Amino acid sequence: MLSIYQPLPEGCIRILTFYRRQDGDIISCTLSIHSLYDEPRASSYNVLSYVWGPESPTFEIVDDDERVSVRENLYNFLHQDAPHDTSWIDALCINQQDKRERSQQAQLMGRIYSQARMVLAWLSPAKDAELRNALLELRDDRSECIYAVQSPPRETLRNKPYFKKLDALSECTHWSRARVIQKFLLAKKIQLLY
Repeated sequence: MLSIYQPLPEGCIRILTFYRRQDGDIISCTLSIHSLYDEPRASSYNVLSYVWGPESPTFEIVDDDERVSVRENLYNFLHQDAPHDTSWIDALCINQQDKRERSQQAQLMGRIYSQARMVLAWLSPAKDAELRNALLELRDDRSECIYAVQSPPRETLRNKPYFKKLDALSECTHWSRARVIQKFLLAKKIQLLY
């Protein structure tokens, strides 16, 4: 896996460009180096925010004609019809075997997130039917939320079905890391995917 990584100049990141292949499940991509100080190319990518998940099982994708193993959660995301044509994904865009590079890229996280076209928050495949249904209903019931907030008494809000759905969303493992919220504050646009 190390052979796919070229050294990164200062202030640069790697961006993945994905290609759909004819042979079904195989995901193909290439890595290219982009300067965070080069406008307008600097904001021509999406950032994926996700939970890495367990180390096994792993699945393979093709990166510059080399097979690369990824964890199940990332593999599931890559099989979605999500806007990941050009993306920054930490597990693949940072050489995880190089401690120095990981440290340097960590220093650029604020800039990586703030310059991205969009942050994609992958909430994992909704295995929990309750969470999936809550997300679908939240999308459709926004007017109920506005009414509930504007109507007294406010202490009954938590009993409203809409807010119970929000509780289900808030318990998703994606939000268990404090830095996720910090990164979202830097994003130009956020899209929740499940």
